[in-house]
Amino acid sequence: MSSAILSQGKEPKKREWEPYKIGNLKVSFSQLPQLLSSCPPCEMEGGRKTLRIGVVYGSGLSTRYVKGTGQIGLISDALYISEILLQINRLLFSNNPESTLIVDSLLDIDMSDRQRSNLNLILVATGDVNLVTAQLVESYSGRLKVTFGSPISPTIKGLADNYEAPRGADMGALIACANPWSNGRRFAIVVGGINAIGTVAASKLLLDYLHNVGPSNNKMNPNVPSHVVKGRPRKYKVSLRPKDRCIPELEVANLDENNGYEIIE
Repeated sequence: MSSAILSQGKEPKKREWEPYKIGNLKVSFSQLPQLLSSCPPCEMEGGRKTLRIGVVYGSGLSTRYVKGTGQIGLISDALYISEILLQINRLLFSNNPESTLIVDSLLDIDMSDRQRSNLNLILVATGDVNLVTAQLVESYSGRLKVTFGSPISPTIKGLADNYEAPRGADMGALIACANPWSNGRRFAIVVGGINAIGTVAASKLLLDYLHNVGPSNNKMNPNVPSHVVKGRPRKYKVSLRPKDRCIPELEVANLDENNGYEIIE
């Protein structure tokens, strides 16, 4: 497979992998800690069980799907990612003391075909910001039960409803599935929101699952390891500059300290 940069437009042939299975194992949030500690997505490297994860942040710079003005990546997109990786490492070590976690931090426009197929993926932001998120949605061709309205749409399509701004401005989606470019052997997790707070809420929900907190899969269909979540923004006591007075405009947000999110479905 070519290692050409994905933003150059080369797309491998679509594959029809079952979205919610890794190998013979069903993906389930309630089983996520056990899945990571037993580590079927691991490879043997130098005699050690090794889990490779690529955390892919959206740059908002690719013009492959979005023409003209795009959406920028935000610093708040990185909230909770360090804690997520730390907890994954703890889970991996708990069952495999000789194991190794290797993490690559990537921008969507820097990712090669080889990295995309060889890594387990955590994709941060929706497809209008993150090129790889858009490609994952496109690759599954509507087979994801909770997804985004199109590869680049800020609309979230749930099982019960569709969510879009302004009513759904604080909504995010947490989606777990097989990495469609890895022969179904590795996982992909997407955390993305219509606005910044939705992305943060999805990341916090993922972290809670890694700590064995929270319900299992989707409320409407327990076989679907995906959620729509609503973030509750934090109220700050310090004076904040309006986003239209920042260059470029910024929409940085964090969750309420006591009641940060609500699972919608």
